[in-house]
Amino acid sequence: MRRSYKFRAYPTVRQETRARRLLADHCDLYNAALQERRDAYRHSETKIRYGDQSAQLKEIRRADPDGQGAHSFTSQQQTLRRLNTVFTAFYKRAQNGQAGYPRFKPRSRFDQVLFVAGDGSKWEPATGTWAHARLQAVGTIKVKQHRPVRGTVKTIQLTREHRRWYLIVVADCEPEP
Repeated sequence: MRRSYKFRAYPTVRQETRARRLLADHCDLYNAALQERRDAYRHSETKIRYGDQSAQLKEIRRADPDGQGAHSFTSQQQTLRRLNTVFTAFYKRAQNGQAGYPRFKPRSRFDQVLFVAGDGSKWEPATGTWAHARLQAVGTIKVKQHRPVRGTVKTIQLTREHRRWYLIVVADCEPEP
């Protein structure tokens, strides 16, 4: 059973700047992958899948070490999977005769990045009220943990809602009767 916990994060000014850059770089990756899929279909009517784009990620990171290369590889894969999910939903809608081609995301509306626990991120439970989350390219962020996290942490999602930052921690736990 999976359980999600949403905690308020309190990054420093420097960490907030890094987190905004993280979101912006992931938004650029999302939009570039969408553009690649769009161009490939328009020019030669070929569909590009997640596996094709994920294989190119290594070269993209090597070409831009201070930009895309500074972030977690698995978090970038999660961003590409997010785009793949959007396209899967689009294909289902298209079969039913409905419209809704995936759109480009402006940086102001790209508000979340998903990390796999242990690869670019680490959750440190609270010893009092404050827990900490280590995110690659952002640093160790202070988190207000208002309830204990049960089970093993699988993913950590950094989310921005207006001016506030949150961490969504997803953990595998045993079902309780």
